[in-house]
Amino acid sequence: MKKEIIINTFHLFLNKGVNALVPLLLIPLLNEKFGIVGYGQLVYIQAMLTVFLLIADYGFIVTGTRDISLFEENIEERNKIASAIFFIKALLISVGFIACVVYFIFFYSGSQFVFLLSMAVLISFFMQSFVPSWFFQGIKKNKYISSINFITKILFFISVFYFLNKGATLIAVPVLEFTSYLIAIIICIYLLYRYEKFKFKFPSLSLIKDQLKQGASIFIISILNWLILAGSIFFVEKYTSKQSEEYGYYAAFSRLAYYIFAIIQPINQAIFPYFVSSFSNKAANASKFVKSTFLYYSILVIVLVVGSILGSYLFFKFFFNQQFNSVLPNYINTFYILIVWVGLVLYNNFISLQLFVSKGKDIVYRNLYLLNTFVTVILFITLIPKYNSIGAAIALLSGELIMLLIYSRKIFVNKEVVLS
Repeated sequence: MKKEIIINTFHLFLNKGVNALVPLLLIPLLNEKFGIVGYGQLVYIQAMLTVFLLIADYGFIVTGTRDISLFEENIEERNKIASAIFFIKALLISVGFIACVVYFIFFYSGSQFVFLLSMAVLISFFMQSFVPSWFFQGIKKNKYISSINFITKILFFISVFYFLNKGATLIAVPVLEFTSYLIAIIICIYLLYRYEKFKFKFPSLSLIKDQLKQGASIFIISILNWLILAGSIFFVEKYTSKQSEEYGYYAAFSRLAYYIFAIIQPINQAIFPYFVSSFSNKAANASKFVKSTFLYYSILVIVLVVGSILGSYLFFKFFFNQQFNSVLPNYINTFYILIVWVGLVLYNNFISLQLFVSKGKDIVYRNLYLLNTFVTVILFITLIPKYNSIGAAIALLSGELIMLLIYSRKIFVNKEVVLS
C-alpha cells in the first residue's frame, strides 16, 4: 500500500504542480503584456465567476472520490455513482450557463470586452469542472489524470505564450484554457470507456437525491471558501479601486498564495481514499496512518511557508519586471501574512479531510467553516476600509487560526477523534 500511495501521490503532485506552475509562470507574462491593472482585471473576473465552477463541481471532488473509492471493485455500483455525478454536473452547468446569459443580455451594462472576457472565463470553468479527476482519484489511478493534465497544460502554456507574443488580447487566455480542458475531457471519456469499463446509466431520482445529499456539506464549504477569497478581492477592489496599484498587487499576491497552497494540497487528496478505506474497515489502521503522515506533512508545510517568505524577494526579482519590484516593498508584508495563512489552511484541510470527512463527519467541517467565514467577513468589513490589503490578509489569517484552535480542542480535549 505504501508503494501505491507514493505512486499516486507523485502523480497527483505532478497534476497539481503543473496546475500551479503554468499559471504561476504566466503571471509575469500577463503583467508584462497588460500591466498590473490588466492582470488584476482578469483575477477579479475569475474570482467573481469561480462560484459557477463551485456550483458545477458541487463538492464531488471530495464526495465523488470517497464514494468511488468505497466501490472501487464493484464496477456496476461504481458506474451508477459516476453516471449520477456526470448527470448532475451537466444539469448544473446548463442552469449556470443559462443564468449567466440571461444576466448579460438583460442586466449587464459594461463594456463588450469585459463581457467577452467573462464569458470565456465562464466556459473555461465549466470545462474544468467536467474533467473526471474525482473518478481516477477514487480508483487510485492518478497516473491517468496527471498525464493528461501535463500534456494539455504544456500545450496551453505554449499556445498562450505564442498568441500573446503575436498580439492577442487578454481574452485569448481563457479561450485557450477551455480548449485545453475540452481536449482533456475527450481523452478522459475515452479512457473511462476503453479501460475502466464505464457505461453511462441514466440515474434514478433516488440516486440523484443521494448524491446531492452526499455533496451538500462540501458544496456549502466550497461556497463559503469562495465568499472568503472573492470577498477579500471584492473589498480590496472597493476601497482601493481597480485602477489602484495596491489592488493589482493584492490580486497577484492572492493568486500566488493559492498556487503555493496547491503545491502541498495534493498530499491531502492522494491519501484521502486510503483513509476512507481504512476507517471503513479498521479505524486503528487509519489512526496509525495519521500519526505517521502528519509529521512529514507538518515538515513540508513549515518548509514551504518559511521558504516562500525567505525566497520571496528573489522570486519577484526573477519573475517580475523592474517597475513591479520598485513598488513591491510597500506591499510585501501583505504577501508574508498570506503565506502564513496558507500554512494554516493546509493544516486545517488535513485535519478536516483525513480525520472528519473520511469518517463521514462532513457536518463538523461545514460548521467550523461557517464560523471561519463569519469571523473573516466581519473582519473584512472592519479592517479593509482602514488598512486595505493588509487588513484583508489579517482577516483571512484570523478566521483560519480560530478554526485550527477549535479543531485542536475537539481532537485533544474533547477526544472527538480517537488517535490511539
